[in-house]
Amino acid sequence: LENLENEIKAAEFTTLKYKDTNTCILRGTDELISQFEEFSIKVAALRTNHHATNFNDRISKVEKDIKIIEDVLDEWTKAQKSWMFLEPIFQSEDISKQMPAESQSFQTLDSFYRQSMKSIVQDPSVIRIARRDGLLFQLIKINSHFEIITRGLSNYLE
Repeated sequence: LENLENEIKAAEFTTLKYKDTNTCILRGTDELISQFEEFSIKVAALRTNHHATNFNDRISKVEKDIKIIEDVLDEWTKAQKSWMFLEPIFQSEDISKQMPAESQSFQTLDSFYRQSMKSIVQDPSVIRIARRDGLLFQLIKINSHFEIITRGLSNYLE
């Protein structure tokens, strides 16, 4: 259990400068997702070990942390894909003029994304980032807004 806790604490995001955007993107998220899926399997194995009953509280805490991290990774991956798709489109003044509401909405999301990436560059600890109060809710909300912008863009292009 202690080894698992240490592995979780040691997990870090890797970032990569993204084109000429003056920001970064997460790299290796698939590997992180796989790593935390393996951690989930280890926790499940610990749950079935009758010698681990004295550690149920710690096991539950680790299980909760893993679940939050998996959810954050999933939502972050979706947000990053959407941001990477929409960012070059809304850098165009023509699109911004033709779709002012979507452009304004994207600018707000873009600002959040860039600020979040700065904080990850400063502190790449997966567990500390994932535990940030309200982050998962914010990512879910952002992904919903990205979907609305993408739908608006699709309608505009039709």
